Amino acid sequence: MLFIDPYLIVVKCFSTWLRLRILMGFTIVWLIILLGLSGYTFTSDGGSFASMSFKSGNSYSSWSNSICASSPYIYLRPFSFTSSGSTTASSCGFPASNSDVRFVVASVAVVHLIILFFKTPVSLFARPALAIYGCLFFSSCVMDSTSIAVGQASCDANFQNTYLGTDISNEGLDLTCTLSNYSGVAIVDFGISALFLVMHTAWGLTTDLYVSKGKK
Repeated sequence: MLFIDPYLIVVKCFSTWLRLRILMGFTIVWLIILLGLSGYTFTSDGGSFASMSFKSGNSYSSWSNSICASSPYIYLRPFSFTSSGSTTASSCGFPASNSDVRFVVASVAVVHLIILFFKTPVSLFARPALAIYGCLFFSSCVMDSTSIAVGQASCDANFQNTYLGTDISNEGLDLTCTLSNYSGVAIVDFGISALFLVMHTAWGLTTDLYVSKGKK
């Protein structure tokens, strides 16, 4: 029985220098999108919750300092929720470690791909770097997914055993947790990792990579 490898079929579609450059350009676009998402999902917003009054006398008007940057919430990020009767979501973005790693790797990858976009001696050593980028973005996906899972579980449990959770319980508030924005970042991480994997394999199959040097 003839075995058809769908991955190899996809890779062979980019086995010419022109198509490989198109794939690099497509990847650069998604890296720039990821950089924008990284900045957006790092920010925090107190929303309606920051202006509410609580029976305990606690105030969350300084949301970023009193919640997002304080323990234990700093270890429970990211999370986003709306409470009963509120109109604007209250959120704390990804931890700085996640955002910093993603931002640095994506920035370096953009610069490197722009260099690789033109045939240079660097092109001869591109495959190991492409494999490393693929692994780094997959690792970033795992990091982000783990943080999202922690944030979702904490939010679903109404932040039990915290001052915030106590106020939520005393006020009888129901939280609606929404982490779709953060999940989108993990999906983009994974997609870019897959693009680098395809690029890594296609680079080895590209037959006209050295045409400009008079080689075949």
